[in-house]
This record gives sequence, structure tokens and C-alpha cells, in this order.
Amino acid sequence: MPYVVDTNVHLLAVDPHGHPVPPPIGNVPTWWEGATAEQVRGHMRHAGIDHALVVATGSYDDSYCVTSAQRYPDSFTAIGKIDVSNPEAGAALGRLAGQSGVGGIRFEWRAEGADPSDWLDAPEVLPLWDEAAKKNIRVSLASVRKLEHLTALRRVLERFPTVTVILRRMVQPPVEEGPPYEASKGLFALAEFPNVYSTFSHLNIEETNKGRSTHQAFFEAFIDRFGARRLMWASFFPAYRATQEAPIQGLLDYVRGELAFLSQGDLDWLLGGTARSLYPSMRPAPA
Repeated sequence: MPYVVDTNVHLLAVDPHGHPVPPPIGNVPTWWEGATAEQVRGHMRHAGIDHALVVATGSYDDSYCVTSAQRYPDSFTAIGKIDVSNPEAGAALGRLAGQSGVGGIRFEWRAEGADPSDWLDAPEVLPLWDEAAKKNIRVSLASVRKLEHLTALRRVLERFPTVTVILRRMVQPPVEEGPPYEASKGLFALAEFPNVYSTFSHLNIEETNKGRSTHQAFFEAFIDRFGARRLMWASFFPAYRATQEAPIQGLLDYVRGELAFLSQGDLDWLLGGTARSLYPSMRPAPA
């Protein structure tokens, strides 16, 4: 059976009595319940998912995700988060990268409304990129979501060509004009950097069925340029869920069905192979 990996799940901490703790992000979202480590493992078993990359929600306190990855190494790998605007960001990066169970770090600028174009290669952030290069740290950039952010990103990629960079949801480019997706050429041009990867979710399938575009045409164009080995599926649970009975399985089933036009080999890369190539600590698939 193919090895399946969900590359973005938000674990939500529990208190000493085992009760879920709402994330400290202002108004508590309606979706915060039902995502403790044990609950997510149950959803994963139900969906046939072998492993998940887990991220904290609403704070930079990674302790629950890290301890969950250490407690369940066959199920979880933690992605830490650092506020790159913090003067102590370098120490936080070193501390997180050295912990067992941590597979990568997400770079964020904490200030609300901060534009990645302004901070991706800011003088105070460059030492963090340098440290990532030295320590072979995989860097996720969840806030790089617009084509206009890619100019600054290209400067980073040119300066640090060995750092693995993982984007969120293919940067959600404009697609309405359809093939050959001239409006998305800034995204496709990143294919020249072999260290650039991206996650995708069911939302990419929905969002690329616009105007003259179909999700089949867009995914084929993306894979033609990047290859299937640089794209990987994420559920973004619990912010998104299918049904109460099968919250993650329904999302996975939808993606499998909508991407059935791909070869089985390419689909296997998207649903697990790419993640395993980036995070080799994931347990090997059964013989």
C-alpha cells in the first residue's frame, strides 16, 4: 500500500486533565475542538494516513506538537515556528532544530499585516537563512501567498540555493484565463530552483476551477514544470474537515477522486512520497 502523509495538521494542546485548550488567537474558532494528538491519530487510522506533519495553532508555543511527535514518532513529525522579528529568533531556531521529533521550521513575522516582501530577506532575517543552510533545516513559508511576494523569495533562493523551502498551497495564483496560465508564470518560474516545494489542499482543486481553468489543466501544468516530487498534500485539519464521521478521510477521498487523472506513480508522490523524501525520519513503509 502507498505510504500516505498529511503535511499540515494543527494539533491543539490539552491541559493536565486532558481537556483541549483553545488556541490564543483572539476569537476562538468554531473548529478548534477535536484535534488533540490522540484524536488526530484516530482520524489518521480511519483515513489510512501513516504520518502527519503537525503545527501549533495561534501561538509560537510548539511544546505540545514537539512532545506529541516525541511520544508518537511513528505518527507525527513536528514543524516548529519562529517569529523572525524576535531578537531571540536565532536561539529559538537552534533550540527547535536540535530537538528530536522536529523536522522543519516555519518562518513567520509576528506583527499583524507584515508583508513577506518586506521581511523575507531583511538584514535581521538573513542570519536565520544562513543558519538554515548550515544545519540543513527545511523552511516553511506559510505567509508567502501572493505572486508579488515571489520577487523577494527569489532573492532568498538565489542567495541560499541549498535551503529546502516549502510554500503553502501553490501561492494561489490567478488562474481564470486558463492555459497556458500566463498570469501564473511567476509561480511556474520558481521551478528553476530545485529546492522549492509546495503543499496543496482540496481548496486548490476548488479554486483552480475558475473561468477557463480546470483543476486538471492547472495541476498538469504545475507538475509539468515542477514534477510530482515537489508537491504534497495537506488537509489543514481541523480548520477544514469533511464530515463529523470522517473529518480527514473525506478530504483525502475527495483529493484522490479529483486527481484520478494523474498516474498512480505521480499521485503516490503527492500523497506521501514527496514528504517522505524531505523528512526521512518517517518510518519506512511495511515490506
